[in-house]
Amino acid sequence: MNALLPPQKPNIPKAGKILWWYRKAYHHLCCRGVDPVLCNSFQKSGTHLLVGVVTSLPQFQQYGRKAYWHYLTRTRVDSTKISNPSQVVKMLTQCLPGEVYRGHIGTNAELQAFFATNRMKHLFIFRDLRDVVVSYFFGMKARESIDTWVSRYFYSLQSDEERFDFLIEGFPSEIKLEGFPRHVLYPNIGERFRENIPWVEDENCLSVRFEDLVNPETQNQAHLRIARYLLPNSDENVIRDAVQHMPEGHNPKKSKTFRKGTSGEWKKHFTKAQKNTFKDVAGQILIDLGYEKDFDW
Repeated sequence: MNALLPPQKPNIPKAGKILWWYRKAYHHLCCRGVDPVLCNSFQKSGTHLLVGVVTSLPQFQQYGRKAYWHYLTRTRVDSTKISNPSQVVKMLTQCLPGEVYRGHIGTNAELQAFFATNRMKHLFIFRDLRDVVVSYFFGMKARESIDTWVSRYFYSLQSDEERFDFLIEGFPSEIKLEGFPRHVLYPNIGERFRENIPWVEDENCLSVRFEDLVNPETQNQAHLRIARYLLPNSDENVIRDAVQHMPEGHNPKKSKTFRKGTSGEWKKHFTKAQKNTFKDVAGQILIDLGYEKDFDW
């Protein structure tokens, strides 16, 4: 699948497609003053959930367009399908008023400059990286992945323990897999996430914790932050109405990759050695993001 796709039309009869495109055009005409939105994440961190929350508001609609630039897609076997920051910027400039894009985009000077100078709302959702690894592990096992060197190596391993090791540590220094190109880069989970860290504090981006959206005790406050970000200059009655609609977006059936969406799953799967390795490669990130106070876990 190409990383940068045109809108995906629903599989409906021709007359229905015409009506669908008409409604899309009418929506954007009505929303000429509404900024487009990018729902961005480090993959397996709740992108579909975030998109659902945003599109629960009538001002925002998603039409299947997406933009990817991260370590996994950079390992595509077909190198012609690998995107770059310039392509991502070009695609984002085509985003229509009120349109919602889904993306997995790391930071880059060109991309940061785009968000600093363009009218586009940018939300970044992040999650406990230990649960990200578990979610990615089961996602890879449950369905065919895009053809990447990462997926080929993952499926070549003989045990689940080896697969978890790989998702935490990245490619080993020596890969004994026939035909595997030595230039492919897929570092440890800490390095892979590190290029997303600037989004968490970027003044042109609203960062949201996955756990805050799924926890009933913090969900309302998370919805309130999102509503005020997406609907600036709106009075409190409008914001209050928006927040009331947002729980409608919590529908996991709309996501093909949803499994459980719970926190702490990593405790059931990581070995002691994997925990120690995780502390080495991403322990400080967990502390910086507020998931741990120290390395004693």
